[in-house]
Amino acid sequence: MFKNYFKIALRTLRRKSLYSIINIIGLSTGLVCIVFIFNWVGDELGYDKHFPNNKNIYKVMAEAGTGDERWHQSVTSLPLSTTLKNTYPEVVDQVRFRKHDAMVIRGDNQYIEDFIVMTDPSFFNVFDYDLIVGDTATALKDPYKIVLTETMAKKYFGNENPVGQSLKLFIYDSDGNGIDFEITGVIKDPLETSHFSFNILGSMATLASIAPEEMHNWTNNSYHSYIVLKDGVNPASLEIKLPDMVDQHLGEVIDAYDLYFRFYFTPITDIHLYSDAQYEFRSNGSVEYVWIFSSIGFFILLLAGINYINLSTSFSLDRVKEMGVRKSLGAFRSQLVWQHLTETFVLSVAAMLLAGLLIELFKPVFYELTGKYHLEFNKLNLSFQLVILTLPLALISGYIPARFLAKVNTISSLKGKVQTNPKNRLRMGLVTFQFVVTLAILSGLFVIRQQLEFVQSQDLGYDKSNLLILKTNGSDEVNQHFERFKTQLMSSANTISIARSGSRIGNGLGNSSAQFKDEKGESHFLKTYRLPIDYGYLETYQMQLVAGRDLDFNRQGDSTQSFLVNEAFVKSMGWSPEDALNKVISFNGREGEIIGVVKDFNFASLHQPVAPVCMWRRQSNFSRITIRGKENTKLLKETLEAWKSTFPHSIFDHTFQDQALFENYNTDYRFGKVFNVFSTLSLIIAFLGLFGLIGYNVKRKTKEIGIRKALGATTTQILQLISSRFIMLILIASAISIPISWAMMENWLSSYTYRITLSIWPFIMTTTLILAAALIIIVIQSFKPSRINPADSLKQE
Repeated sequence: MFKNYFKIALRTLRRKSLYSIINIIGLSTGLVCIVFIFNWVGDELGYDKHFPNNKNIYKVMAEAGTGDERWHQSVTSLPLSTTLKNTYPEVVDQVRFRKHDAMVIRGDNQYIEDFIVMTDPSFFNVFDYDLIVGDTATALKDPYKIVLTETMAKKYFGNENPVGQSLKLFIYDSDGNGIDFEITGVIKDPLETSHFSFNILGSMATLASIAPEEMHNWTNNSYHSYIVLKDGVNPASLEIKLPDMVDQHLGEVIDAYDLYFRFYFTPITDIHLYSDAQYEFRSNGSVEYVWIFSSIGFFILLLAGINYINLSTSFSLDRVKEMGVRKSLGAFRSQLVWQHLTETFVLSVAAMLLAGLLIELFKPVFYELTGKYHLEFNKLNLSFQLVILTLPLALISGYIPARFLAKVNTISSLKGKVQTNPKNRLRMGLVTFQFVVTLAILSGLFVIRQQLEFVQSQDLGYDKSNLLILKTNGSDEVNQHFERFKTQLMSSANTISIARSGSRIGNGLGNSSAQFKDEKGESHFLKTYRLPIDYGYLETYQMQLVAGRDLDFNRQGDSTQSFLVNEAFVKSMGWSPEDALNKVISFNGREGEIIGVVKDFNFASLHQPVAPVCMWRRQSNFSRITIRGKENTKLLKETLEAWKSTFPHSIFDHTFQDQALFENYNTDYRFGKVFNVFSTLSLIIAFLGLFGLIGYNVKRKTKEIGIRKALGATTTQILQLISSRFIMLILIASAISIPISWAMMENWLSSYTYRITLSIWPFIMTTTLILAAALIIIVIQSFKPSRINPADSLKQE
């Protein structure tokens, strides 16, 4: 029986080859999209869930503020988590992180390594890590001990056992010449699905040995703190006890600086998607993007299913006589359903095989777009996913037209007549739904592109072009011989200016409280971001002064007692730029006058508003050197030559500012690219269905076209007849999709402080594009029948 079903299915699909090809391509495209999307979504939702005790591990976060302003930060002080463990029995363990990037040297090999994490020995207990080589009880117990990941061990030592050997790190050294850290263990590489990462683990005891006072410093919020709660403990019940601890250890500071401060706990499994706190360990994902892509994946799967239902019900009308003959020969309704389901099964298997091939081919593109190189698509898992996705889709999309055919009256079907109006309404409704989804996705794509272009063209308050940024990486050699390096570079006509700073603007700055006393002697405090600079910084970045003057090398007080502030600082204090001049403020451990007000510039991403910032001249220990040139290629070449001749023992670590700024919007650009790809694929699926339906409708209207031609209708009138219904459906779909996509894009844009204003034009452009493409399909499908001699078309039975 089933063998017979299979043979008939192959013959039918071969006879209807265009219908078969359209359905196979549509289904396989939908399957490829859904597999890629749901693997991406599953990966995003799985962050930190691989830790066995993840339900009990919480990160300690802080909410702070001055006046009515509040902000959240993911970093806290060093003694916090140990105090929590020692004070509250609900806390069974704790661990702390301090992240660094630094130069690492072994012999002639020099590298800049990021994610060097200083931590406690309890790290191995809290996150349940074991060492491949070494003892977890002692590996991080003493100062200047480190544990390498497998990748780092192989990078520096090849196949040697690194335990007992050392690497020179340029952190926690007093002279800027690096210090040897002994390797005490090797650990597996951390999984990518974690909100934190590490290449090298260092002992927190190192910090305790060189700065013991830091272990009791409650005001230096530079550390990531984690606690483990007992089973069954509600974190909220512990949070309500914390104000007493805050008052005990921070009460005087809070009163002195008029601060608001509280601690709260965030489950580690929520950090990647839900945390928007400042200074997170690394870039987080977005639950909003998870919802968007999940929805896109679901709707693309629906589009593929709708295509199949539409084409199947349409082309099945050609088979009503066949069904009538089968019924008259004794076929049961169930047998007719099984026959149609077998055809669906054959199509689905072909679509699955094609989808598997396409996934294998486009994996590199997926990795490049998403950055998720750790995702694997092995054959077994991929086959399982395709079957799980395809089986219900095939059953649903195959059963509907099968039931429709099986219910047709035998006598009517033998005459080739069937009441199709209800099914036409269903098909037209499904086509409308397809275009609602497609229009919403495509209009969203236009808005996303506009916003990303706006971000690129936004005035940042300084000139980001032709700025080469060099990192000193704590090298004493660079600090000692900077002036010689500067002199050599400034001798080139391609170099405009050079300046040093303590941070690179564009990826955020640290903050402190600035203090000002009014005429009544009352203190006012303002959260202010720190930017230590050297002479010539404003000139190098081409920042503009709106009042006052720049730091002057010839004025001795400028090196110790002068500040530059931005417009946001002045506005927050309630001053005009001119009023701010000569005001005395205390900031970052020094007291001095404001000598200049700088036009606001974006020192963080455009997701955030410009906040108050204070700049002053640092005496030493600069971490960045910025060089402005005229031509980037020549500038890089000349700078490299000067660096090698002046700093032969220091690694050349560089980036261009405009390239570095791109990293601030990496998630957004990835989102835009992925959205672009899936928008294109949804269009392909929708237009494949439209192509098939129009072709079918044209074929069924061949005789009607002949009659109209015989009565004098022109080719243009014939095209209008065929296209009018589909154009109307697209216009209805556009009217439905505009408010939906408008709301979606307004919600997405709300995360930007600097953003475009939504207008109706992207939605009109989308509708116009869809209409134009639909008309092209209609003309292609209808032109030949509309040109046929009426006598020939009227001969058809």
